[in-house]
Amino acid sequence: MGVAELSVESSPPRSALYQSLLVALLSLNFGILFFDRNALNFLMPFVKPDLGLTNTQVGLTASALSLSWAIAALAVGAAADRSGKRKAFLIGCTIAFSMCSFLTGMARSFLMLFAARLLMGTVEGGVAPVSQSMIAAAVPRERRGLAMGVTQNFGSNLLGSFLAPVMLVWFAKELGWHDAFFIAGVPGLVAALLLWIFVEEPHAPPKPSGGQNFLGHLTEIVFQPNIVICLLLSVLLVSYLVICWAFMPLFLTRIRGFDPTTMSWLMATLGISATIGSFPNLV
Repeated sequence: MGVAELSVESSPPRSALYQSLLVALLSLNFGILFFDRNALNFLMPFVKPDLGLTNTQVGLTASALSLSWAIAALAVGAAADRSGKRKAFLIGCTIAFSMCSFLTGMARSFLMLFAARLLMGTVEGGVAPVSQSMIAAAVPRERRGLAMGVTQNFGSNLLGSFLAPVMLVWFAKELGWHDAFFIAGVPGLVAALLLWIFVEEPHAPPKPSGGQNFLGHLTEIVFQPNIVICLLLSVLLVSYLVICWAFMPLFLTRIRGFDPTTMSWLMATLGISATIGSFPNLV
């Protein structure tokens, strides 16, 4: 039995009610995270002309967030596991990415925008691995895949890909894009409060035997054939999504000539279809 499996099986069982509450809150939190992450993409038709950005700079803002996210996912996830304080890491990251939404709304230049997105990726990257480790510790093996799928897919698609373009474009048209980012940062603070009140700290897993370090564990996991295939598929899929989200709103408004509201609904179809399409794979 591996260390990860041992840590899960040694955790005391949680009630069905707590398991459902945990999945719901983590899915909500990840949805709010994607709401904030995708906000700049959907608001780029407003931001780009206002700040005088080039297409290269638009791409760099997306790349900055993705790069820092990828690095933080490993670093923060490992730090949370070592400390045994996953709840504290999760709440801290949630508050931090909300603050980064406020910082994005304060941007008055490309450099400030770039820095805000780089920082947002750094604090958002750890949310997914920490959330999934909390699911693994609380949910029995026979329901763990369903719980992880809902946590990862439902909230992010419903809030981050469906509601985000419609609501944020409306806010930008009515109040301006700066205020839209300020509004986008508020739900994360509410989510952090709910996590603090209702989520329990998972029991710390046992220490690995043999003194194997983090790099050793990572190497052991990554070089399994199924993991390699999944990593390649994930890299290709996420690359497509990042490019699509970064440039599709601009393509629809500047090349196809759609107004921002129509663009927002066209982008929202990606979110609602993904939300509905995820269920056949979960049940």
